Amino acid sequence: MFPLSPYNYFEIAALIASIFFWPKLKGTIFRWLLPFMIFIVSVEMYGRYLRNELRQPNAWLYNFSIPIEYLFYAMLFYFYHKKPVFRKIVLGFIILFTVFVGINFLIQGHQKMNTNMLKVGSFCMIILCCLVFTELLSTDRVINYIKDPIFWIATGVLLFNTGEFFYTLFSDYLIKNHLDKARKIFSTINNKLIWVLYTCIIISMLCIRRKPRKV
Repeated sequence: MFPLSPYNYFEIAALIASIFFWPKLKGTIFRWLLPFMIFIVSVEMYGRYLRNELRQPNAWLYNFSIPIEYLFYAMLFYFYHKKPVFRKIVLGFIILFTVFVGINFLIQGHQKMNTNMLKVGSFCMIILCCLVFTELLSTDRVINYIKDPIFWIATGVLLFNTGEFFYTLFSDYLIKNHLDKARKIFSTINNKLIWVLYTCIIISMLCIRRKPRKV
Protein backbone atom coordinates (compact mmCIF):
# COMPACT_ATOMS: atom_id res chain seq x y z
CA MET A 1 0.00 0.00 0.00
CA PHE A 2 2.74 2.46 0.95
CA PRO A 3 4.42 4.60 -0.17
CA LEU A 4 1.53 6.16 -2.08
CA SER A 5 1.87 7.55 -5.58
CA PRO A 6 2.27 11.35 -5.74
CA TYR A 7 -1.16 11.82 -7.30
CA ASN A 8 -2.77 10.06 -4.31
CA TYR A 9 -1.57 12.88 -2.09
CA PHE A 10 -3.36 15.42 -4.28
CA GLU A 11 -6.58 13.42 -3.88
CA ILE A 12 -6.09 13.19 -0.13
CA ALA A 13 -5.32 16.92 0.00
CA ALA A 14 -8.62 17.63 -1.77
CA LEU A 15 -10.43 15.44 0.76
CA ILE A 16 -8.79 17.27 3.68
CA ALA A 17 -9.69 20.61 2.07
CA SER A 18 -13.33 19.55 1.68
CA ILE A 19 -13.43 18.67 5.39
CA PHE A 20 -11.70 21.91 6.42
CA PHE A 21 -13.97 24.07 4.26
CA TRP A 22 -17.15 22.19 5.16
CA PRO A 23 -18.66 25.24 6.95
CA LYS A 24 -18.56 27.06 3.60
CA LEU A 25 -19.57 24.04 1.52
CA LYS A 26 -22.68 22.97 3.38
CA GLY A 27 -25.92 24.44 2.10
CA THR A 28 -24.44 24.98 -1.39
CA ILE A 29 -24.10 22.86 -4.50
CA PHE A 30 -20.47 22.29 -3.49
CA ARG A 31 -21.45 20.35 -0.35
CA TRP A 32 -21.30 17.21 -2.50
CA LEU A 33 -17.53 17.64 -2.84
CA LEU A 34 -17.02 16.07 0.61
CA PRO A 35 -18.79 12.72 -0.04
CA PHE A 36 -17.32 12.71 -3.55
CA MET A 37 -13.76 13.04 -2.25
CA ILE A 38 -14.40 10.35 0.36
CA PHE A 39 -15.55 8.11 -2.50
CA ILE A 40 -12.53 8.94 -4.69
CA VAL A 41 -9.93 8.32 -1.98
CA SER A 42 -11.69 5.10 -0.91
CA VAL A 43 -11.68 3.79 -4.49
CA GLU A 44 -8.00 4.66 -4.97
CA MET A 45 -6.94 3.03 -1.71
CA TYR A 46 -8.95 -0.12 -2.42
CA GLY A 47 -7.63 -0.21 -5.99
CA ARG A 48 -4.05 -0.05 -4.69
CA TYR A 49 -4.82 -2.78 -2.14
CA LEU A 50 -6.20 -5.07 -4.86
CA ARG A 51 -3.23 -4.50 -7.14
CA ASN A 52 -0.31 -4.31 -4.72
CA GLU A 53 -1.36 -6.55 -1.83
CA LEU A 54 -3.74 -9.11 -3.34
CA ARG A 55 -2.15 -9.04 -6.82
CA GLN A 56 -5.59 -8.95 -8.37
CA PRO A 57 -6.82 -6.89 -11.34
CA ASN A 58 -8.62 -3.70 -10.40
CA ALA A 59 -9.94 -2.51 -13.77
CA TRP A 60 -13.47 -3.57 -12.82
CA LEU A 61 -13.38 -1.16 -9.87
CA TYR A 62 -12.59 1.82 -12.10
CA ASN A 63 -15.15 0.70 -14.66
CA PHE A 64 -17.75 1.41 -11.97
CA SER A 65 -16.15 4.45 -10.32
CA ILE A 66 -15.27 6.47 -13.43
CA PRO A 67 -18.88 6.75 -14.69
CA ILE A 68 -19.84 7.96 -11.20
CA GLU A 69 -17.18 10.68 -11.52
CA TYR A 70 -18.61 11.82 -14.86
CA LEU A 71 -22.12 11.89 -13.44
CA PHE A 72 -20.98 13.79 -10.35
CA TYR A 73 -19.43 16.62 -12.37
CA ALA A 74 -22.48 16.67 -14.62
CA MET A 75 -24.69 17.03 -11.53
CA LEU A 76 -22.64 20.03 -10.32
CA PHE A 77 -22.93 21.66 -13.72
CA TYR A 78 -26.67 20.96 -13.85
CA PHE A 79 -27.29 22.77 -10.56
CA TYR A 80 -24.99 25.62 -11.60
CA HIS A 81 -26.70 26.40 -14.92
CA LYS A 82 -29.45 29.00 -15.05
CA LYS A 83 -30.16 28.64 -18.76
CA PRO A 84 -32.90 26.01 -19.30
CA VAL A 85 -31.35 24.77 -22.55
CA PHE A 86 -28.03 24.03 -20.84
CA ARG A 87 -29.79 22.25 -17.97
CA LYS A 88 -31.66 20.10 -20.48
CA ILE A 89 -28.42 19.20 -22.26
CA VAL A 90 -26.76 18.18 -18.99
CA LEU A 91 -29.81 16.21 -17.86
CA GLY A 92 -29.89 14.49 -21.25
CA PHE A 93 -26.26 13.49 -20.81
CA ILE A 94 -26.93 12.08 -17.32
CA ILE A 95 -29.79 9.91 -18.60
CA LEU A 96 -28.25 8.79 -21.90
CA PHE A 97 -24.79 8.17 -20.48
CA THR A 98 -26.21 6.02 -17.68
CA VAL A 99 -28.07 3.93 -20.27
CA PHE A 100 -24.97 3.76 -22.48
CA VAL A 101 -22.77 2.51 -19.62
CA GLY A 102 -25.28 -0.19 -18.72
CA ILE A 103 -25.56 -1.43 -22.31
CA ASN A 104 -21.81 -1.25 -22.86
CA PHE A 105 -21.17 -3.36 -19.76
CA LEU A 106 -23.41 -6.06 -21.23
CA ILE A 107 -21.48 -5.97 -24.52
CA GLN A 108 -17.88 -5.29 -23.47
CA GLY A 109 -17.99 -6.64 -19.93
CA HIS A 110 -16.46 -5.00 -16.88
CA GLN A 111 -13.31 -7.00 -16.14
CA LYS A 112 -11.14 -5.07 -18.62
CA MET A 113 -10.88 -1.30 -18.76
CA ASN A 114 -13.92 -0.03 -20.65
CA THR A 115 -12.33 2.19 -23.30
CA ASN A 116 -15.63 2.98 -25.01
CA MET A 117 -16.95 4.45 -21.78
CA LEU A 118 -13.78 6.52 -21.37
CA LYS A 119 -13.96 7.91 -24.91
CA VAL A 120 -17.64 8.86 -24.73
CA GLY A 121 -17.50 10.10 -21.14
CA SER A 122 -14.38 12.25 -21.52
CA PHE A 123 -15.64 13.76 -24.78
CA CYS A 124 -18.98 14.65 -23.20
CA MET A 125 -17.20 16.18 -20.20
CA ILE A 126 -15.31 18.47 -22.58
CA ILE A 127 -18.63 19.61 -24.08
CA LEU A 128 -20.25 20.15 -20.67
CA CYS A 129 -17.28 22.21 -19.47
CA CYS A 130 -17.55 24.39 -22.57
CA LEU A 131 -21.21 25.00 -21.69
CA VAL A 132 -20.14 26.21 -18.23
CA PHE A 133 -17.63 28.62 -19.76
CA THR A 134 -20.27 29.79 -22.24
CA GLU A 135 -22.67 30.63 -19.42
CA LEU A 136 -19.93 32.36 -17.43
CA LEU A 137 -19.03 34.52 -20.42
CA SER A 138 -22.61 35.33 -21.38
CA THR A 139 -23.81 36.48 -17.95
CA ASP A 140 -24.73 40.12 -17.43
CA ARG A 141 -23.13 40.09 -14.01
CA VAL A 142 -19.57 41.31 -13.51
CA ILE A 143 -17.58 38.19 -12.61
CA ASN A 144 -13.98 37.74 -11.54
CA TYR A 145 -13.52 34.33 -13.12
CA ILE A 146 -10.46 33.38 -11.10
CA LYS A 147 -12.54 33.83 -7.94
CA ASP A 148 -15.48 31.74 -9.18
CA PRO A 149 -15.40 28.14 -7.84
CA ILE A 150 -17.28 26.65 -10.80
CA PHE A 151 -14.67 28.15 -13.15
CA TRP A 152 -11.90 26.21 -11.43
CA ILE A 153 -13.87 22.96 -11.31
CA ALA A 154 -14.75 23.24 -15.00
CA THR A 155 -11.11 24.09 -15.82
CA GLY A 156 -9.78 21.06 -13.98
CA VAL A 157 -12.37 18.73 -15.46
CA LEU A 158 -11.73 20.12 -18.96
CA LEU A 159 -7.95 19.72 -18.81
CA PHE A 160 -8.16 16.25 -17.28
CA ASN A 161 -10.68 14.91 -19.78
CA THR A 162 -9.02 16.51 -22.79
CA GLY A 163 -5.86 14.58 -22.02
CA GLU A 164 -7.77 11.36 -21.36
CA PHE A 165 -9.88 11.71 -24.50
CA PHE A 166 -6.95 12.12 -26.88
CA TYR A 167 -5.05 9.23 -25.31
CA THR A 168 -7.98 6.81 -25.38
CA LEU A 169 -8.73 7.92 -28.95
CA PHE A 170 -5.36 6.55 -30.04
CA SER A 171 -4.85 3.93 -27.33
CA ASP A 172 -5.85 0.96 -29.49
CA TYR A 173 -3.27 1.99 -32.12
CA LEU A 174 -0.55 2.55 -29.52
CA ILE A 175 -1.14 -0.77 -27.77
CA LYS A 176 -1.55 -2.73 -31.01
CA ASN A 177 1.76 -1.39 -32.36
CA HIS A 178 3.55 -2.04 -29.04
CA LEU A 179 4.10 1.68 -28.45
CA ASP A 180 2.39 1.59 -25.06
CA LYS A 181 1.75 -2.08 -24.36
CA ALA A 182 2.23 -1.63 -20.61
CA ARG A 183 0.12 1.56 -20.70
CA LYS A 184 3.01 3.57 -19.24
CA ILE A 185 2.15 6.57 -21.43
CA PHE A 186 -1.41 6.44 -20.14
CA SER A 187 -0.25 6.25 -16.53
CA THR A 188 2.11 9.20 -17.00
CA ILE A 189 -0.56 11.37 -18.63
CA ASN A 190 -3.29 10.32 -16.22
CA ASN A 191 -1.22 10.81 -13.08
CA LYS A 192 -0.08 14.30 -14.06
CA LEU A 193 -3.61 15.32 -15.02
CA ILE A 194 -4.87 14.11 -11.62
CA TRP A 195 -2.51 16.67 -10.04
CA VAL A 196 -4.09 19.38 -12.19
CA LEU A 197 -7.68 18.26 -11.55
CA TYR A 198 -7.49 18.13 -7.76
CA THR A 199 -5.39 21.27 -7.53
CA CYS A 200 -8.19 23.06 -9.38
CA ILE A 201 -10.78 21.53 -7.04
CA ILE A 202 -8.83 22.72 -3.99
CA ILE A 203 -8.62 26.22 -5.49
CA SER A 204 -12.38 26.13 -6.14
CA MET A 205 -12.99 25.51 -2.44
CA LEU A 206 -10.74 28.43 -1.54
CA CYS A 207 -12.91 30.63 -3.79
CA ILE A 208 -16.24 29.72 -2.18
CA ARG A 209 -17.71 32.69 -0.35
CA ARG A 210 -19.37 32.44 3.03
CA LYS A 211 -22.76 32.83 1.44
CA PRO A 212 -22.48 31.45 -2.12
CA ARG A 213 -25.50 30.79 -4.28
CA LYS A 214 -27.66 27.97 -2.94
CA VAL A 215 -29.37 25.23 -4.95
